[in-house]
Amino acid sequence: MKSEGQRWLEKKAGNVPALVPSDKIKYLIEFTECTKDFLDAADRIIGKVYPEVSYTTAIYEHLDKYFQKDLKDNINGIALELILMADEKDQLLMDALRLFESSKNLLFYVNKVTKDQTFEERFESLCLWFGAEIIESWFNWKTRVAICQIRMALCFDDVMGMNTYKFGFAKEKISSTAKVIPDILRTNLVELWQIVSNITFSNYNRFFIKSLHDCCRLFVSGLLSNSPTVVLSADKRKTTRKKLYVVANDLNFLASFVGQIISNTVKTLPADVVDPKAFLSDAIQQVCVAICESLLFVANKRIKRVIEAGNKLKQKLAVVNYAVIMERKIGKEANQYLTSDAFMIFLQSFGQRILDIIQNYAKFYDIEHSVKTSNNLKSKGKKSKLIFQGLFEVSKETEKLCLDLGEMNVSRQAWYYEFKELERKMKETSNDSEAL
Repeated sequence: MKSEGQRWLEKKAGNVPALVPSDKIKYLIEFTECTKDFLDAADRIIGKVYPEVSYTTAIYEHLDKYFQKDLKDNINGIALELILMADEKDQLLMDALRLFESSKNLLFYVNKVTKDQTFEERFESLCLWFGAEIIESWFNWKTRVAICQIRMALCFDDVMGMNTYKFGFAKEKISSTAKVIPDILRTNLVELWQIVSNITFSNYNRFFIKSLHDCCRLFVSGLLSNSPTVVLSADKRKTTRKKLYVVANDLNFLASFVGQIISNTVKTLPADVVDPKAFLSDAIQQVCVAICESLLFVANKRIKRVIEAGNKLKQKLAVVNYAVIMERKIGKEANQYLTSDAFMIFLQSFGQRILDIIQNYAKFYDIEHSVKTSNNLKSKGKKSKLIFQGLFEVSKETEKLCLDLGEMNVSRQAWYYEFKELERKMKETSNDSEAL
């Protein structure tokens, strides 16, 4: 059987078609797959009679010769022909990838049976035989396929579909497009990375991350172009915000999936590539800022009423009105339509923007307070005190709103200490006014 295996390998290796690349690739695919199946069957049959003997180990020397000479020479020739081919080579690229995978499977099987410690080196050699240019071409080809599928998904999507109840089930918070994107990325890019990578050898992470980023970039641009033209403007209509809620949910959903992909594959990003998850996170921030701007139109009107209140009673009513309106807009609307993770991102943006508004008003009235004339020191002091007390109450209501809306730890937000510092300054200014 050992000599028969040697003759069979030599005969098959000598019969590789010499001219047409497609015929050569198909022949080598059949040859490597057949060799693996034959070795597996022979090992099982011989193992029943001689458990301590492995057929693969017995003909290892001939297999090694086949790997190092015949397979290498043919793959080098195929890779060169593919590089020189100008166009219409997608099918050949697909077949070449199948050859890579079948060769890797054969290497893996031989390593498993013979306990060969040089498998990683042989796998690296296999990658080098095909070359980085061909492997990059595989990623480019798979990226084109994924992009076409993403475009089709975007064409048929209705982001408002999530706002309808069907058959008595609770409404969805992400669009139908977002649900299919993970499968598109998994079947086209992740599976390719798994084929051309190994535990100790993954030189092609850069190609993979670039392809992943290209797909994410298309998804973001397509998602935003499908939304209203006011998607990144301060449109105050609720119908617009509902669409933005879905966009934010979709982006957050994909960012979470992409983060898992990176964690399960490359682990650490190469230094000179764009982080796809960070790119998606930036897009989420943009959309959340747009939602905030829409809601801040309402918030700012209420804050102005607090500032313009002529007495404490009117101001108290204005503060209560602000709290009620914001609870309805944030607690009942945004919290209802956003997923929990997206809502936390939105809440961070909202807290920061409210802080900015209060700070701007506080600075303006602080300047006015400090340049008051001697004729009406007392009246201006009372007015300043009322204004700063009102702003202080608005900041407290905003903080309370953020605390009440779920698991968010307000004290860990970037704007929290600015809030506290602003409240302290407003208290001081209010006390100064009272002392006048």
